[in-house]
Amino acid sequence: MTMENFTNGTNETDCPIAITPEDKKVAVPVILLLICFIGIVGNLGVIYVVYKFRQMNPLFLNLAVADLLFNLFGLPIYAAFYATKHRILIGDVTCKTLYYLTYVTMGVSIYSLVAICLLRYLSIKYPLHLRTMLGRGTSYKAAAVTWVVMLLLNIPLLIIMTEEGGKPCSLRVGESSLYYIYVTVVFGIDFITPATIIAVLSTFIVIHVFHIQKEHRTLSENEKGGFHKASKMATKRLMILVILVFSLFIVCWAPMHVLFLRAVLNRDVADDRPCIWKQVTEYIFLIAQILAFSNSSVNPILYNFVSKEFRLAFARAMCPCYYKKRDEEQSEITRRITVSYRTDAEMEVSDSCYQSVPLKTLK
Repeated sequence: MTMENFTNGTNETDCPIAITPEDKKVAVPVILLLICFIGIVGNLGVIYVVYKFRQMNPLFLNLAVADLLFNLFGLPIYAAFYATKHRILIGDVTCKTLYYLTYVTMGVSIYSLVAICLLRYLSIKYPLHLRTMLGRGTSYKAAAVTWVVMLLLNIPLLIIMTEEGGKPCSLRVGESSLYYIYVTVVFGIDFITPATIIAVLSTFIVIHVFHIQKEHRTLSENEKGGFHKASKMATKRLMILVILVFSLFIVCWAPMHVLFLRAVLNRDVADDRPCIWKQVTEYIFLIAQILAFSNSSVNPILYNFVSKEFRLAFARAMCPCYYKKRDEEQSEITRRITVSYRTDAEMEVSDSCYQSVPLKTLK
């Protein structure tokens, strides 16, 4: 996941180095470890919230697990690479696992969003036929399929990445062409394809919801029903969240994918650009890499800003004692109001039973 896999960089030219190794050695590891800490805390919170409060989509749990794994086992090693100027030896197994895990978790994250969009589209397009089929069980199956496909798709990384001969983790000698092909395929599978699918499904969902809303305008208030209105609002909230998460994924990963693809396309072309442009490229790559790594940490923050339900559930998860006490107080207030209402009602019944009888009736 570093530009060293594609090029020797600008350090071997006569150009002055834009970012010195000492700058990278200090600043980048600090930034990556901060991202790592935020990601671990945030994604653990998401996992707990989705597990504890069943109204959240299980596929968000899938996304959080993928991001958590990368924060736990990927980011610390990348930080160590920068801190040691890419000289640290991590062992052949760890080397293979690092790059394998990076691409697997990236794929699981984006295809979890694809699955959310697909299941939501099917549920609103065929609500009567597929309602029983599109429950939590289906979401868990979709999550499992996502993991299996990504684990199989990224097996080539276990072959072409290695750490041997006392050299740091890098491409196996003679495998650079295979890696170029692989990166190009990944660009299509892990970026272009899911981006297209989510864009198309989101458009279909918006159009379908618009048609439903248009049909409801022709009905009377009694015919509309509360279920369709609630379903439409739930779909709207979910799609806003999905589109924002997807947009964030594009912002974080697009620069890295574009730079990698550019390096592949220009691998046999001599870099005779002016030094200033080489330095700019070096800065852009470093920013792109930090952006890509940060994607694993920003989703929990986005959930809290966008989803009121998640924000409340997250607050309950973080401060259970406070909310437990507040719920008990609210329950006590509700109980007192209910008792007071029943007492008033019983007194009214009692008064009606003991109303004065007219004298005429007594006579």
